[in-house]
Amino acid sequence: MGILYLNSPCPCNQPAYAVNHINMVSVQKSTLFQLMLASLLMSAQSSFLTAQSIPSAHAGLVISEILYNPQGSDDFEFVEFYNAGSSPITLNGYKLIKDDKGNGLDFTFTQGILQPGHYTVVTEDQAQFTQRYLEADSSYFFADILVAGQWKGGLSNGGEKLQLQAPDGTLILKFSYGDGETWPLQAGGMGSSLELLNPTSLPTDLRDRENFLETSSN
Repeated sequence: MGILYLNSPCPCNQPAYAVNHINMVSVQKSTLFQLMLASLLMSAQSSFLTAQSIPSAHAGLVISEILYNPQGSDDFEFVEFYNAGSSPITLNGYKLIKDDKGNGLDFTFTQGILQPGHYTVVTEDQAQFTQRYLEADSSYFFADILVAGQWKGGLSNGGEKLQLQAPDGTLILKFSYGDGETWPLQAGGMGSSLELLNPTSLPTDLRDRENFLETSSN
């Protein structure tokens, strides 16, 4: 993810004309078919790319940090969201959704307004998260963390696909993080998380976002 560890023929049957005539007709029809096919593919590709463009109303909400393999217990896992836009975002109805195989996270925001430049987190176990990060006597204490709730499912220590859907059904984030290869080893159970270096630099096209977030140097 564009993240970093903290502290990825045409079987046409031609009539039996003279040999030269057959070849010419075949070439002409084949060329016409190829041109028509190319035009259709370009049109379909253009429509697809346009359909993948994320509406500005939703583009500001991004996943900025993932703790998928914390030290001690998976109960401390969390996903952090950030409003990288310039307007407040009403979170009600935004969803983390599982993939077609049932992997990933299931969570629906039910309330809250996220102001520009502000963060909120969704957790594996809200009680455990509170104990570790929100109690003043904890060495992990961090003041003023806004907890939106607790998900269903879980984050795989070996890598996972995350998908974020807007209230109107638009998919605004889709990417997979990994463990190993170019991904930071410190995030694999050594106490660190994956953090997006610059949340405001995220592209506004879904495919571009996926490519960007799956590049571990971002």
